[in-house]
Amino acid sequence: MGKFKFEEGKPYVMPVYFGPNNFWYDDEGQCYQPATVETVGITFETDPEQIDALLPEFFTSNAPVITVQANEMNYIGWCGGGSYKLLKITTPIHYKGKEEETDGELLLAMFENDPSQSLCGREMTGYNKPGCMLPRFTNFEGIYTSYAFDFETFFPFMKLRIDTNKKPEDLDRLLRIQAMSKGTINLAYYPDPDDLTRARDQFVTLMPNDWKKPEGYKYDIMERKDTWCSGYIEFYEPESKMDMPQWLPIGKGLANLKIKGYLAACHSIWHEPCDYNRVRILK
Repeated sequence: MGKFKFEEGKPYVMPVYFGPNNFWYDDEGQCYQPATVETVGITFETDPEQIDALLPEFFTSNAPVITVQANEMNYIGWCGGGSYKLLKITTPIHYKGKEEETDGELLLAMFENDPSQSLCGREMTGYNKPGCMLPRFTNFEGIYTSYAFDFETFFPFMKLRIDTNKKPEDLDRLLRIQAMSKGTINLAYYPDPDDLTRARDQFVTLMPNDWKKPEGYKYDIMERKDTWCSGYIEFYEPESKMDMPQWLPIGKGLANLKIKGYLAACHSIWHEPCDYNRVRILK
């Protein structure tokens, strides 16, 4: 008979057999050093009907815009000082649940280039995390370019370019939209192994924006530096699963979004404390 038992009050992720595993904190439960993040992003306006088609019934759109951010996470404490990259795609929404409601950025997709971050993010924050190749973005005289490729086929499904020498188109509108957000919101969905057409569990999570240093936090946090500018984005439609064997619906959905105009682009450098224990389920 097996003797394994879960230790009360300890965090676990699969596989559980080898004991508790706290990804994001040291043995004393303290935060590791923050990540140094460089971000290239852009926000564009799209068709309101296309946004509504993506939203479950408990979400309503706050504005028909999409934000795409390519992030390079460097010197991450909980990764032993290592690095990885992610591509974050969001839209501003209002959530109305059975007991509470709030405004936030709905995480439509968060591509990452490292399986460890994808797995722990899915299990511990409820984030949706497909994978892709994200080469380091280039910088030529203030013009930054980022690409995204399918992991298996190298199909290029996105190109993002911003020019820090040019002014944004409608920054005031974007800042008003951003001011409404209380954090990043996601619908966590886990299929039933007995019937993949049904959910075993689903719930909505919120990662609040208002992070505060926990007691005993020993690191200085860099003041965020944003350079607002102009740019453009292109999505390339995969023809079939030969191009994107695992994430074809996402590739087609992004490529079919209408780009009616741009609000602003941005290059940012900042510190991410990687203190993800504040995520919670919205009721």
